[in-house]
Amino acid sequence: MHRLLRLAPNRAVATSGTLVGLAALGGGAEGCRGPTQVTVEVGSTGIPCASLKGVSIVVARSPQEAEDRMALGSLSAEVARGVCDGARVGTLVITPQGPRGAILVVARVSDDPGATCKPPEYKGCVVARRSFAFVEHVAVTLPVPLEVACADVPCDVETSCLAGRCATAAAGAAQR
Repeated sequence: MHRLLRLAPNRAVATSGTLVGLAALGGGAEGCRGPTQVTVEVGSTGIPCASLKGVSIVVARSPQEAEDRMALGSLSAEVARGVCDGARVGTLVITPQGPRGAILVVARVSDDPGATCKPPEYKGCVVARRSFAFVEHVAVTLPVPLEVACADVPCDVETSCLAGRCATAAAGAAQR
């Protein structure tokens, strides 16, 4: 269902979902109605671009499905080592396959051979998760920062590291 895509900085380069072709056509009876999509902006906070040893991204319908796909290495997108623009890692546009979605972003920050970047410990990595609901005909922007304080803080499937501690991964919820 999802394709592996290379994510480039400063460009919306990927979409995920069965509505991609239809959304690209526009037109029809809907005319001027906006797209149903979530634009994920992955950035780094306190982690220099050169320190990112690669970023793996999974988009799924639920947080558990995203975690399972990451464990299998079934990625939706990835960013090569050091390929970013300052604090901006890249942008990913997600279209719906259902009413809800989840994204899991794992950035390797260690060259240590023991750094596995695999669930559930994610040793040597920064992990950021978000779960969200699509809003029909609304384009939403969802920032996903990779924070230096979150290195080796894996959290669980329903939470994400923010400022060095685990908090809800639900977009729109009070997270700090």
